[in-house]
Amino acid sequence: MLKHTPEQVRFIADSIMPKFIPKDITILVLSFAFTADGANYEVNYLKNSLTNWQFVSYKNA
Repeated sequence: MLKHTPEQVRFIADSIMPKFIPKDITILVLSFAFTADGANYEVNYLKNSLTNWQFVSYKNA
Protein backbone atom coordinates (compact mmCIF):
# COMPACT_ATOMS: atom_id res chain seq x y z
CA MET A 1 0.00 0.00 0.00
CA LEU A 2 1.41 3.36 -1.07
CA LYS A 3 1.78 5.99 1.64
CA HIS A 4 1.14 9.55 0.52
CA THR A 5 2.80 12.71 1.76
CA PRO A 6 0.67 15.19 3.72
CA GLU A 7 0.75 17.49 0.70
CA GLN A 8 -0.56 14.75 -1.56
CA VAL A 9 -3.36 13.87 0.87
CA ARG A 10 -4.38 17.53 1.08
CA PHE A 11 -4.26 17.95 -2.71
CA ILE A 12 -6.50 14.92 -3.24
CA ALA A 13 -8.88 15.97 -0.46
CA ASP A 14 -9.10 19.55 -1.75
CA SER A 15 -9.88 18.29 -5.24
CA ILE A 16 -12.85 16.15 -4.12
CA MET A 17 -14.04 18.25 -1.15
CA PRO A 18 -16.64 20.26 -3.14
CA LYS A 19 -18.67 17.06 -3.56
CA PHE A 20 -19.00 16.77 0.24
CA ILE A 21 -19.98 20.36 1.12
CA PRO A 22 -23.21 20.22 3.14
CA LYS A 23 -26.24 22.14 1.90
CA ASP A 24 -26.89 23.42 5.43
CA ILE A 25 -24.88 26.67 5.62
CA THR A 26 -24.83 26.58 9.44
CA ILE A 27 -22.56 23.51 9.50
CA LEU A 28 -19.00 24.57 10.35
CA VAL A 29 -17.16 21.22 10.42
CA LEU A 30 -16.77 18.79 7.53
CA SER A 31 -15.18 15.33 7.62
CA PHE A 32 -15.05 12.66 4.96
CA ALA A 33 -13.06 9.57 4.07
CA PHE A 34 -11.50 8.53 0.79
CA THR A 35 -9.19 5.88 -0.62
CA ALA A 36 -6.20 6.64 -2.84
CA ASP A 37 -4.06 3.87 -4.29
CA GLY A 38 -5.34 1.45 -1.64
CA ALA A 39 -4.62 3.79 1.31
CA ASN A 40 -7.58 5.04 3.35
CA TYR A 41 -7.70 8.57 4.76
CA GLU A 42 -10.12 10.64 6.83
CA VAL A 43 -9.85 14.40 6.42
CA ASN A 44 -11.27 17.33 8.37
CA TYR A 45 -12.17 20.84 7.30
CA LEU A 46 -13.41 23.92 9.16
CA LYS A 47 -15.51 26.64 7.62
CA ASN A 48 -13.82 30.01 8.09
CA SER A 49 -16.26 32.18 6.13
CA LEU A 50 -19.58 31.81 4.40
CA THR A 51 -18.12 29.71 1.59
CA ASN A 52 -14.47 28.97 2.42
CA TRP A 53 -13.53 25.55 3.84
CA GLN A 54 -10.03 25.20 5.33
CA PHE A 55 -8.22 21.84 5.45
CA VAL A 56 -7.17 21.22 9.08
CA SER A 57 -6.07 17.62 9.47
CA TYR A 58 -6.07 14.06 8.22
CA LYS A 59 -5.42 10.58 9.55
CA ASN A 60 -5.01 7.13 8.08
CA ALA A 61 -8.36 5.44 8.36
